[in-house]
Order: sequence, then C-alpha cells, then structure tokens
Amino acid sequence: MNCNDVNARLADLLLAPDDLNTQMTAEARARLDAHLGQCAVCKGQLTELQATMALLDAWQAPEPNPYFLTRLNVRLAEEREAAPAGWPVSWYERLRARLMYGSRMTLRPVAAMAMMAVLLVGGGAYLGLSDLETPKAPPAQAAVVHDLQTLDSNAQLLDQLESMSDQTD
Repeated sequence: MNCNDVNARLADLLLAPDDLNTQMTAEARARLDAHLGQCAVCKGQLTELQATMALLDAWQAPEPNPYFLTRLNVRLAEEREAAPAGWPVSWYERLRARLMYGSRMTLRPVAAMAMMAVLLVGGGAYLGLSDLETPKAPPAQAAVVHDLQTLDSNAQLLDQLESMSDQTD
C-alpha cells in the first residue's frame, strides 16, 4: 500500500474505523496498519487528525447574547430611518438603505406575481407563434368519396364499365 492509498483512507480510519473494517478485507486492513507502522509521514498525518478531532470535541460554542436580535433590529430601523442630506443623495441613499438593510414590507410576493405574469405572457406568445409556423392540413376525405370522384372524372373507365355491363345482360 502506498501513501496515496493511505491518505484516501485516513478520514475513514479516523471517523468510522468499524465501517472501514467491513469495507476492507482483513488482508487490506493488515497492509494499511503495516504501512502506518512503517511510514512516519502517514502516521504523523493520522496523529495530527486525531489531535484536531480531539480539540473539536472539547470546544464549546459560546452562548449567544439574548438581546442580540433586539439590538440588531433597532439598529437596522435606525439606519433605515436616517435622513441623508439633499434630494438626489437622499433618494439614492434611501434606495441603498432599503436594499442593504431590508424594508418592513417584503417584495417576494410582488416578485412572484411579476415572474408568473412574465411566464404566462411568454408561454402564450410561444404557443401563438408555434401555431403560425405549422401549416393547416386540409380536411381529409373519406376513401369512398375519393374513389367516386376518381371514377366520375375518368370517362373512359366508365364507358368500359358500361360496355361490360351491357355484355353481361
């Protein structure tokens, strides 16, 4: 087993050694252990990973301040309501503040309705244009009608049929 194979198995060896035993044969597991015993680089990587996992297990996340969200909402409201100087600047600043800090009114329903209108208009236009491109098929005639029209138009054939019917009488 080489170092690349061992590096590919280090995470499995560290996180789920029992699952690794079921995935590998006993001979492959013995070769992995033998390589870790001989190769100082791979053994050092495994030791470093084990130390990192031990530190992560011991780390405790700090408790959040219970007033954080309240203070954040107040600060956002202050930024939203702040009046910049001059009308062109104030218009731009109000728009920027609304986009950056959000507004009290959400625009998602309006955006959803606009998207639905665009899809309906676009789909209708597509269907309307696709109908224009396809030629209309002439109405199909019944086979009997077509045969009768052919017989009527062919006078010679009618004459032959009349002569045949006269001979049989």
